Amino acid sequence: MVDLKRKEFTIPRLKSSRTVVGPDYHGCVNSGLQPCLSCLPDGTFIVGPVVLVRDAQVRLKFLIRPNQRFLKEGRREVRRFKSQPPADQVYRKLVHDVWDHNRETRKEINRLTDRARRGDLRAAVALGDY
Repeated sequence: MVDLKRKEFTIPRLKSSRTVVGPDYHGCVNSGLQPCLSCLPDGTFIVGPVVLVRDAQVRLKFLIRPNQRFLKEGRREVRRFKSQPPADQVYRKLVHDVWDHNRETRKEINRLTDRARRGDLRAAVALGDY
């Protein structure tokens, strides 16, 4: 099994109005919580969950305060950077966090599957949560 925590990946140099979207959480499809790195037309970069980045693109385009550094909604936030290297670091951290979460979820599913195969009904019911 590949250790996804150690796996490195390349991020292309983004041109204006381009976006890179990372992996989704286990069991989710197009949830809007995938890590996202986007280059705005003014040359700044924003990083955060896809849904909030899309919203921030519209907000920052028409924002009265264009120097705002981040937008926060609940526990999630979108951060704004003037250059790509610091944005890449935050994006990589978000991707690694998703990989860690997915790996832990996969371990739990494997553990419950083994218990369910041995006849544990509670484990079989708990698998329905995933």
